[in-house]
Amino acid sequence: MSGGAGPTGECILSKPHRRDDSAGAEEHRASFMQRFLLGLSIAVCALAAAYPAAAQDESWMTDVTEQVGLADTRGFRIFVADLNGDFYPDLILHDGRIMQNKQIRVFMNVLKPGAWTHHDRTFVDFTEESNINVGRVAGLDGRQTELLTFADLDNDGDLDAASGMWYWDSNDYDDVGHRHEILLNDGTGRFTLVEESGLPNIGLVPATQMAWLDFDMDGVLDLYVATFSPNHALGIFHHDLLLRGDGTGKFTDMSFPAGLGDEAWPNYGGNVTDWNNDGWPDLISSPYCRNSGNLWRNNGDGTFTEASAEANYSAQHMQGDNGQTMCQWEALPADFDNDGDMDLAQILVHGGLGNIEGRTTLAVNGGAEMGYRYEWERERLRRKMPASTHLGDQDAVWFDLENDGLLDLVVSQSVYIQQTDRMYIFNQNDDHTFDDITGALGLITEIQSTHAMEPIDFDLDGDDDLLIAKWRRGSWEPENRDRVVMLRNDVAHKNNWIAVGLQPKNAGTNRSAIGARIAVHTGDRTQIRDIQAGRGHFGGQQPFIRNFGLGGAAKVDSIVVRWPHAGFPTTTVIDPPINEIAIITEDGYDRTITSVDGQEFAEDAGELNIFPNPAAGSCRINIPASLKGERLELRVTDMLGRTLLTQRPAQAAREIVLNTAQLPAGMYHVQLISGGGATAAGRLVVRGE
Repeated sequence: MSGGAGPTGECILSKPHRRDDSAGAEEHRASFMQRFLLGLSIAVCALAAAYPAAAQDESWMTDVTEQVGLADTRGFRIFVADLNGDFYPDLILHDGRIMQNKQIRVFMNVLKPGAWTHHDRTFVDFTEESNINVGRVAGLDGRQTELLTFADLDNDGDLDAASGMWYWDSNDYDDVGHRHEILLNDGTGRFTLVEESGLPNIGLVPATQMAWLDFDMDGVLDLYVATFSPNHALGIFHHDLLLRGDGTGKFTDMSFPAGLGDEAWPNYGGNVTDWNNDGWPDLISSPYCRNSGNLWRNNGDGTFTEASAEANYSAQHMQGDNGQTMCQWEALPADFDNDGDMDLAQILVHGGLGNIEGRTTLAVNGGAEMGYRYEWERERLRRKMPASTHLGDQDAVWFDLENDGLLDLVVSQSVYIQQTDRMYIFNQNDDHTFDDITGALGLITEIQSTHAMEPIDFDLDGDDDLLIAKWRRGSWEPENRDRVVMLRNDVAHKNNWIAVGLQPKNAGTNRSAIGARIAVHTGDRTQIRDIQAGRGHFGGQQPFIRNFGLGGAAKVDSIVVRWPHAGFPTTTVIDPPINEIAIITEDGYDRTITSVDGQEFAEDAGELNIFPNPAAGSCRINIPASLKGERLELRVTDMLGRTLLTQRPAQAAREIVLNTAQLPAGMYHVQLISGGGATAAGRLVVRGE
């Protein structure tokens, strides 16, 4: 092995040969000294290459872990869901103790004491109150839980949970009676085990993913379970599971009648998406090395057909580093190129950087014209040094960092080369290629040894922040690696946005609207998002309120919602307000809401609607109905409370036009004050010319 800097500062490394050890846990026992020397060589190369010094003029992401109450909080897997119905996303964390009891912690998202705006949030530990670890095995305190997923399975208006357990090999697993479980929520984030859910009857089957769907469109949620190997060493595999719900918390195994029982392979994840735009949810498995994976097409009659060849879906189109077989951790659906169909980010382990080596890639959907076939396009993701020569990519998420209307991709890796395993933030360009901007953001060292992550708009300000779980893999790594990190998004406010929350009320549609597709039309651009619950590898989950970046667009032409309901009815909302969270029902635009500790309030109760926001030159401010006809004063202050502008609108005015050209670029507090003392307020961002 050798390493050095090339004539252009580019790292040149020769790679040690690796045997194909993907069959089991032996891959995690590589020589510490070999990894250390390789990592040291790469680190020297990275310094010689002078990793991009062209940092952004201002911080794009800020570590606010301590400010939001999560300092020194352990995290291994992340689930995000609104457990108490106040619209703010709460956190459910797996603490990293594999195959043990009481691994789950719950943190509720609450208003920070002394906050001046409802966006000032913090997280408080709610684990004991939640009963999330309650077990049914006599004499044992708690329950083994490796993964969770949340949805309103009984259609009573709150999010319930499915809990899955996992083990590596039945020969080494001490079976004390833990099984998969269903837990019902009382609406406050407190859970109760369902006594006869049907899930424990499945037996000792290790799960690597659970995802909700309504596969037969009866308005009641069902459950897809991706499974691993009951005995991996002996090649004893198990088919994936499809469990039909009855709306009370009880489930029936429909795997064989639905057609899934015909394939038995070890999977390390799974996803649900409408692959071919026919409205029916399809299933995608992520194979653990032994096969190429399955894409199950929903036939719309309660059965599925294996369609991976038809879709050209495979994790094995190429071999990886030194010809090694690649394993897939997840296949994440998203319409990243805004062409109206779901593409995939296939997250592959054992990849290499060479021209003839496979690695994590984007599988681009060819749409109706090409029969919805997927094609690998490896070169769209452009990594920068430092980069591991043997890629241990294991988790990823899509989110729009800049709210520019183009989804970005974050990929994490760990396990193989500790000095260079890290997270990659891939920023999408207009031509739908992606550049690694992690170094330019100053995050190279901060986000090493990442394990899982989720986008989370924890403060409901219209942009996705990022929560990261860092995994301390051994005693050689600093203790502060084993924790979660909250990175607040500080760049997206420069662009406009709209967020959409769905609240179906018609019989025949599940109350979580899982399987719904939201399309936001702005000019010549259309963005689509699906409502999902449970994604990828070991159950990661994101909030059901979906954010859409609008870039500089000052309006949304329309929002079209396709509902997960027999016949797939749609609802169209024309010209909705932007920079707000829009709640949509089957009847159309319902209201714009935020909340403080569960008490909803709308625009007329204190929140100003300012648009465009950010503003350049001027903006318009709607006068709330409760203040119309009053004698009003508009007051603009900076963040220190200093008054910079005042304006008195006409008493009959319906809106105010504010000249922002006289304000320096920055963030401002805007108040509208009536003669009687009533106020409405909002935040205004002014762009520099």
